[in-house]
Amino acid sequence: MGILNVTPDSFSDGGAHDTLFAAQAHARQMAEDGADILDIGGESTRPGGDPVSLEDEWARVREPITRLAGPDALPLSIDTYKTEIARRAAEAGAVLVNDVWGMTKDEGMADAVAETESLVCITYNRGKTDGDIDLREDMAEFFGRAFDMADRAGIPRTHILL
Repeated sequence: MGILNVTPDSFSDGGAHDTLFAAQAHARQMAEDGADILDIGGESTRPGGDPVSLEDEWARVREPITRLAGPDALPLSIDTYKTEIARRAAEAGAVLVNDVWGMTKDEGMADAVAETESLVCITYNRGKTDGDIDLREDMAEFFGRAFDMADRAGIPRTHILL
């Protein structure tokens, strides 16, 4: 998976791909380097990062998705926890939702994934840790809840990546 952050404050690339030209060039390079899928993100998930409005996030990812999507293109993933961004991205050509909050931050995400017939990557994320947890037990509970949400929404197990 090639990561294409189109944010001005990305922790991984420092905002190097936040223009359409730079995003397209980076996407081409990742494809040449062997990426099988491109993950496009419009909101930084770096610690201490500022939240981005739905419209600002969409303004950042819309053009890269529409320009990079197509029958001969690499599959596209949208890195978002916002239901409406996931829906719009699917309509624009993304096939996978990469939700760093595991479908827990926006209660409509599981339904959006099911309704758009998208794949979903569910990431374990506790937010803040207190250090006094059994990590394996906590992860099992987290993913158990995520699978319950997916089942209730009608997301096929074959559409879930962890």
